[in-house]
Amino acid sequence: MTKPSVFIFEGDNQIPINIQQQVIPIVKLMTHNVQEKVKDKAAGIIFPTQSAYQLIGLYPASIPILLSDKLQDIDSWDCFLTQLYVLQRLENLYLNLTHSEVIQFHSCHKYLIMAYSPVGYKFTGRLVASMQKNADLHVFFNYYKVCLMEIFASIPTRNIQVNALSHMQGYFKRKATKDEKKRLLWLINDYREGHLPISQPLTMMRQLLEQYPDNYLSKQYFFKPYPNCVTVREIPYR
Repeated sequence: MTKPSVFIFEGDNQIPINIQQQVIPIVKLMTHNVQEKVKDKAAGIIFPTQSAYQLIGLYPASIPILLSDKLQDIDSWDCFLTQLYVLQRLENLYLNLTHSEVIQFHSCHKYLIMAYSPVGYKFTGRLVASMQKNADLHVFFNYYKVCLMEIFASIPTRNIQVNALSHMQGYFKRKATKDEKKRLLWLINDYREGHLPISQPLTMMRQLLEQYPDNYLSKQYFFKPYPNCVTVREIPYR
């Protein structure tokens, strides 16, 4: 995948060095000096907080937005980067839009959607399940895209993410050893309490998948919603 482009308004390029080091390899940052036609192709926008209400209406509702007062907040970056790459995958889906591709796309994003919104997870699940063979897929896609980008626009609480982790944990209930299940539960609880980044329980699950393979679970984008996500999420814990 190519790096999604993010347009930064003048005066808002105050991204901390430790975050820049992790973000620059996976996002193309564009400043106010770029040509207008290039700026219009930006996949995401970094807005000055004080001007957000005046500027937001100038861009599509589905475009990922990061406000300048959140440039030091890792949870905001995690949400923003997730939106950028979900949007990029949606655009790739549009290029090969079939019923089976929509179902496959949704299937691979199941736990990522659940980790952001259990309500949105149920709604989009019913939406995809109700898709008719003779339906206009372009109309469906546009609505589906709006629904997904709305879901990923808000930072989820830890409890909501723990809910998704707990569902995934169930895949190892009859496979993992007692000690492995105990350690995974400990990592999930420590994440819930704010002592660990979410990458820790997710990393252990990926390790367990090497021992106890599950094709469905291993394809989930919750493990890696965007490149370099592990190091980005661990920045506050270093």
